[in-house]
Amino acid sequence: HGNDVYPQFNQRIEAVAERIESTYPQLVVASVEGSPGLDPLQKVKERQPDQVNFVPLMIVAGDHILNDVLGDEPDSWKNIIAAPQALLSPSLGWNKGILYIYFDHLDQALSKLKDKGAS
Repeated sequence: HGNDVYPQFNQRIEAVAERIESTYPQLVVASVEGSPGLDPLQKVKERQPDQVNFVPLMIVAGDHILNDVLGDEPDSWKNIIAAPQALLSPSLGWNKGILYIYFDHLDQALSKLKDKGAS
């Protein structure tokens, strides 16, 4: 997603982007807001791919995916890239490993709150 208001929150996205793109040069990471923003999409457009596959790095892929990424507006990601075919992978909320981590963190946070309430 990214963040225009608090740019310090983009540092993790930038770190993930750097790691992904250095390991897999054919991939790019872009964000709806903040940094890295839409600039990485130009790298994809320059390659003139026949097909792109968007992988939402969000727990739920809702409005942003339907409109900002796959929408029919000229500024949607699929239209910026101009690939003849655009595919969409499931969001992170469908990944069992990610859900395990998510709920484990939630359990830990709830346990800490419970412990503070008992003090």
